[in-house]
Amino acid sequence: MILELQRLKAAAPKSSDVEAYHKWKGLRDSLRAAIQNESSKQLANARIAGMTTTYAVLHYQALQEVGKASLVVMDEASQIGNAYAMMLARLGKRCLFAGDPRQLSPIVQSDKCEYVGSWLGKSPLGWLGLRTDKQTVTLEEQFRMAAPISLAVKKGFYPDIDLRVADTKRHDVKWTAARQPLAKHILGDGHICLIYVDSEAQNAPEYQGYVCPESVDVAIAVAAHLAKELQNTEERILILTPYRAQRSALESRMRQKGIPQTEVRTVHSVQGSEARFVILDPVRPSAEFVNDEGGRRLLNVAMSRAQGQLIIILQRDFTTNDVLRQLRAQFSDRRLSPEAINAGLGLKFEKTPSTPPVTAIVAPPIALPRTLADEFSADLNEKLSLLPRDSPFRNVDFMSLSMRVKYRLALSQTEKEAIYKALTQ
Repeated sequence: MILELQRLKAAAPKSSDVEAYHKWKGLRDSLRAAIQNESSKQLANARIAGMTTTYAVLHYQALQEVGKASLVVMDEASQIGNAYAMMLARLGKRCLFAGDPRQLSPIVQSDKCEYVGSWLGKSPLGWLGLRTDKQTVTLEEQFRMAAPISLAVKKGFYPDIDLRVADTKRHDVKWTAARQPLAKHILGDGHICLIYVDSEAQNAPEYQGYVCPESVDVAIAVAAHLAKELQNTEERILILTPYRAQRSALESRMRQKGIPQTEVRTVHSVQGSEARFVILDPVRPSAEFVNDEGGRRLLNVAMSRAQGQLIIILQRDFTTNDVLRQLRAQFSDRRLSPEAINAGLGLKFEKTPSTPPVTAIVAPPIALPRTLADEFSADLNEKLSLLPRDSPFRNVDFMSLSMRVKYRLALSQTEKEAIYKALTQ
C-alpha cells in the first residue's frame, strides 16, 4: 500500500484540473486511511513497536487508542524537542530517554520567539539536573573508537567523565585490527591526522553557508588515496562537513572522480553512524556555527564517528576554535605537498556496475535559476513521469526531487540531466 501511495503521489494531477484532482485526492485519502488502519492493527498486536518521533507525533491519536505501553524508549533523545518528548511520554506508563546531552540538539531555525527555543530547540536531556542519581545512568564505556581517538574525544568534550574503550574490546584482537589506520597511506599510520590548508572559506549565499575549494581538493585527494588502498574491501570512508555548500562541492568532485566506498554527508545527518575512516572538513572553524556551544556538539559528533582513523582539515582560522586549537596542541599538523594532492586527484577508478548509465545522454549541465525552479516545481512530477520506461532516470525519486527543486536545494548532475530531459522532450 505504501508503494501504491508513492505511485499515486507521483501521478498527481494539477490542482487547476478540479475534477481530476478531486478524484485523485479521494483515492489518496482512502489509501492513507487503509494504511493507518493496517498500522493500528499491527500496533495492537505487537509487543515491541519502533518508529520515528515524527511518525509518532503525526499518528498520536492512533497510538493513544492502542493503549498505554509498558515502556516508551526515546533513543537519540538529544535531538528530540521538549514539546515532542512531553507529548510522547504520555503514551507509556514509564519513559526512558537515551542519548548524549553533549551531542547535537534539536534543529530550530526560528529565533523570533524565546518559547520556540525552549520547547523545540532543547531536549529532555536538559532535565538531568532535576533527577536523582537513581534515575540517571552515565555510560562511560564506548565500543566504536580506537583508544587514541577515544582519548582525544574525552579530552575535548568529556573531561569530567572516564570515557574509555570497553573492557570487552580492549584486548579483542579482531576489534583492534578493524580499527587500525592504513600503514602505507600518505598520512602515515597515526589514528589522528591534522592537515593544514593555508586558506579561508568563501561565502556561499545560496546555501547560507561557506565553501572552501582548497579543502575540497585536499579531502578528495586523501579519500582517493584511501580508496585505492581499500579496493576490494568492505571498508567505508566518510567525508563530513558542517555546510551544505561544501557538501555539494565535495559530492560534485567525488562523482567526477568516481571514488568508490566514499560517502559525503553533513554532520547533522550522521549522528549514530560510524566508519573506519573519517575525513572532517570544518570549512570555517571561526564561524559561530562551528565555534559556539552548538559547534562543540557538532565537532563532538563528527570526531566520534571515526573507528580507526580521524583526518581533520585545518583552515587558516582554526586557531580561534577552542576544540581544534586543543587538538593541534596534542597532534602535529602537516601540509600535503601539491604533488601528493595532484597524485590523489589523478588516481583513476573503474566505475561500478551500479553507476547510472548517464554517458549516453546528450544533455549539457544546467543550473536551475530561481525562475525555472518556481515555474516548474509544481508540475515537475507530471513531466518526469512522461519519461520513457527505459530511461536511466527511472530510479530517480521524483517526489523528493520535485520538493528539492521547489525549495532550491542542491541537485546532483544526474538529477539536473533528468530535469533537462523531461523539460526538453
